Amino acid sequence: MVTFGYKKAFKTLWPVTRICLPLLVVYAAGSGLIEAIASGLLPDKLRVDLHNLFSSALLVLNWSIACYARDAYWREAEPNPMTYLKPNRTLLGVAGIGLITAFYGIGAGLAGMLGLLLLVVPGIVIFSYFYIWSGLFYTVYLLEPENGVWAARHRVAALLRGYFKRTAGFGLLAGLVWLLAMTPVIFMSVGLELLKELPPSFFHATLFYGLYGLLDGAMEWFILAFGFTGYSFILNRYYDDLQVRREQAFNSVVNLETVRQADRQANG
Repeated sequence: MVTFGYKKAFKTLWPVTRICLPLLVVYAAGSGLIEAIASGLLPDKLRVDLHNLFSSALLVLNWSIACYARDAYWREAEPNPMTYLKPNRTLLGVAGIGLITAFYGIGAGLAGMLGLLLLVVPGIVIFSYFYIWSGLFYTVYLLEPENGVWAARHRVAALLRGYFKRTAGFGLLAGLVWLLAMTPVIFMSVGLELLKELPPSFFHATLFYGLYGLLDGAMEWFILAFGFTGYSFILNRYYDDLQVRREQAFNSVVNLETVRQADRQANG
């Protein structure tokens, strides 16, 4: 399932890039401005405004990509990927889910940190489980938006009931592959740090801030177009797998009860 997600992300790299491009251009320009602010060349009050703008832009991008992955997995994606940037009511639901998962994330983070302090394994297990749980929350809501956010939360709890170990193990594997897939980002971040070490005469040049913004934008593009897209496909595949397992378990119970009734009638 994990390799499936990133293979799909690679195949859909171009349409997802088209979704990301308009906002990533703004992100790259703003990133250079933030670095200029940090250097004292621009007023510091602009930093908060830019961070708020980026947070909103990234929320829209994450939502747009998740909707695209949903359609590409379950049916057929829209011919024009740019249509996924058009806001609808599910965007507000996703924003609400972000607040809810942040609230749960505090508890999961504290429990995970405690687990890491006492013994490494419990902390990793908690973090891995929450990694999948939070992602499934978004996935289920986008698949069934008419039922609302709280219904999606209950649906996820029902799907994962009895699959804690499997979900934690799956989350650990998906997290490790994510880190491996993000290797290019590590090299890009090193490049950003090296840019900061250039002589002051170049450091204060417009060219530096342009290069900084360009490289930062390239990092964000890779994280979104490959990393987050792959993660979204993985979640849809895992949701599909959980549904199949639930249906098989239900059919097994029904078949068993049918056999028992037949036996009772035969012995009756």
